[in-house]
Amino acid sequence: MKKFLSVLAFTISCFTVTAQTAEQIVDKAYTAAGGAANAEKIKTLKLTGSISVQGMEFPMTQHLIRGRGVRTEIPVMGSMVQMSYLDGKGWKQNPFEGAPEPTAMTEAELKEQQDQTSPVSPLFDGVKKGDKLELLGEETAGAEKLWKIRSTSSTGVSSTWFINSSYDIVKVISKREAAGQVQDIETAFSDYRQAEGVRLPYKLVNSAAGQVFLEINVDKYDFNIPVDEKIFAMPA
Repeated sequence: MKKFLSVLAFTISCFTVTAQTAEQIVDKAYTAAGGAANAEKIKTLKLTGSISVQGMEFPMTQHLIRGRGVRTEIPVMGSMVQMSYLDGKGWKQNPFEGAPEPTAMTEAELKEQQDQTSPVSPLFDGVKKGDKLELLGEETAGAEKLWKIRSTSSTGVSSTWFINSSYDIVKVISKREAAGQVQDIETAFSDYRQAEGVRLPYKLVNSAAGQVFLEINVDKYDFNIPVDEKIFAMPA
């Protein structure tokens, strides 16, 4: 009995030492991604790559101004799909979703685009703004264990993040509004590579209810190149 209690006490002490809080895990993930010093050096970011939807692949370009704006351009069969956001205002143009002319974004779309203005991850920027973190436990994906962490903003918007033992963000699940319906959208991140002192994913996959509906493959990131803010203006 005495030996059993000693083993139990040792096990508990080991668990106490190794157990981590949500804040500690996210802090280590930020360090693994390059840390605040390197992330904050990124004032603008240009993404060049391709987007795949329903088996069709199209070129894609995205310009980002840290914390302020993001503009995405996708030429599709002679037409242009565009999303543009700057300083709380945004517009979109998508002939394939009933918006052949530039149209103002909804409030939900504006919030979603604001999240995209983070060059490394909105999780890290959110924590700086005071988002609350909660460790929900662990999950297993194949042979990999993932920490499951919920972040909640001051406005009550929450997302669930999954971080592996290398402290890479593997995926995030967020609620998004589309066609008047709110659904859980999963974004998976992979093919992390080092560039300009930060680790960024070169592959992003979006799915809903287990079905993949969008895949982005990044060819290149360009850092701190000049961005003319006129490109964000909504056409008259």
